[in-house]
Amino acid sequence: MDDEENLESLRAFIIDQLNNLEVNQLSDSDGVDLSDDDELHDANIWYEPLDEADLAAFRNEAEPDDVYDEQVEQVEEPQRLDLADQVDTSDGSDQTEHAEQDIRGAVDVSAEDNVEEEPASDDQQPVEKKKKKRKSKGSKKKNKNMPRAEDDENDTVIDRDAMRSLYEPSMSADERFRLAMDKFRKERVFVPMSNQILETYFSHGGMNENETPGRRDIGVEITSEVDFVYVAASFLSAFLFNSGVWHDSAYFEMAPKIVLSFLKYIQIRQVVPEYEDNIQKAMEVARLGKIEAPRCKVFNGIMPDDFNQTCSVLYVDEFSYDQLPETSIHLMEQVIGVKSADEVKLNGKRRGYARVLRVEEGTSIKIAEVNEATPSDVADDAASDSEPKSISIYKLILEEMSVDGGDLVPVVGSEYSVHVSKQAAEQVSRGSIVWGTFYTLSNGLVFARPFMAFPSFYVEQDEDVDDVE
Repeated sequence: MDDEENLESLRAFIIDQLNNLEVNQLSDSDGVDLSDDDELHDANIWYEPLDEADLAAFRNEAEPDDVYDEQVEQVEEPQRLDLADQVDTSDGSDQTEHAEQDIRGAVDVSAEDNVEEEPASDDQQPVEKKKKKRKSKGSKKKNKNMPRAEDDENDTVIDRDAMRSLYEPSMSADERFRLAMDKFRKERVFVPMSNQILETYFSHGGMNENETPGRRDIGVEITSEVDFVYVAASFLSAFLFNSGVWHDSAYFEMAPKIVLSFLKYIQIRQVVPEYEDNIQKAMEVARLGKIEAPRCKVFNGIMPDDFNQTCSVLYVDEFSYDQLPETSIHLMEQVIGVKSADEVKLNGKRRGYARVLRVEEGTSIKIAEVNEATPSDVADDAASDSEPKSISIYKLILEEMSVDGGDLVPVVGSEYSVHVSKQAAEQVSRGSIVWGTFYTLSNGLVFARPFMAFPSFYVEQDEDVDDVE
């Protein structure tokens, strides 16, 4: 009985507090008589007495104070809006859906506005925005109008008087040449490859770009004569092919163009007119280099071809580890003119240079393909035979050369021939220089391995010229 009295007292207390709360929120301006219970009821602030269901919520084993504590601990859930009661849809339009989307959008925006940035921790460094560097339009436009370093065709005649005032005759040849080196770099567009080639070419000729005439001792004159022909020829032949500095074919194509472009630059501007004839001859060497250097590079990549490779394996113990297909042995036997490779023996060898006197087209030798037979192949043999492989063999007529002070001198009465593939023969011409180890068989036939080709202007490099690493 005491519990029921306590619950009834609690109910009366809660109702009284709620009535006082709503009444305090009203004012006389609302048009409600606060002393009239009927008007308060109409204003939706009058509360009916609790029914049995409401009382059942309070009838539990807990004491009234415990019930109050449990209610305080509960987290109040946000009230869900009933949009069906808020939005008028009497016109049949889908306003409820639009209103729901609008409210969701408002809630999202409000949530974004209330989000505060978390302060960066001590370990976390603030992210700095990288500023984009402005490209220099002037420099790009300037380079666009400048010729490339390897462009040797577009350098035309310029103002002679201006050049004479720039390269004054009173200046030493060394000073004028070094000035031209600097001007050439500033007036051409370089890439890493062209820059490396020009730098190596100057170094090969004994001209250090980092050394200026002002650093020389006063009163000391340069008495050594500059040989533009030798520098160009040795750089584009012995150095280019033997130093091992460059292996990419692009270097063998660009190097002669760089040399010719610079020589033409100083020739047109009359930088060192006292060397005019020498410079003209050096330019001819560079023009030949544009044609011959790339071809020699291709020849060296092809050799040893199938024929010379086969002869080397069969007759030279040094190459006996190589594997040979039957077609290669058959090719060699037909070129030599024997039925078996055992019919001839190695008779001797020599190593050195030779000059190509002429290239003679040989005959096309047909070699039958040797493949492992399969059941399907056997069935097809009755219908048709496979076409034999045709290989064109050319003959290089050579003249032996000896070295005399760096120059190549022909040896009288020393002609002989070497057989090479058509692809290799197309890369050399009359005057081309070849080097290798030449082996002679007992029947007089000669084959070579190794076998290299050089431009026709080949000269050996001086021993005191350091190779660029």
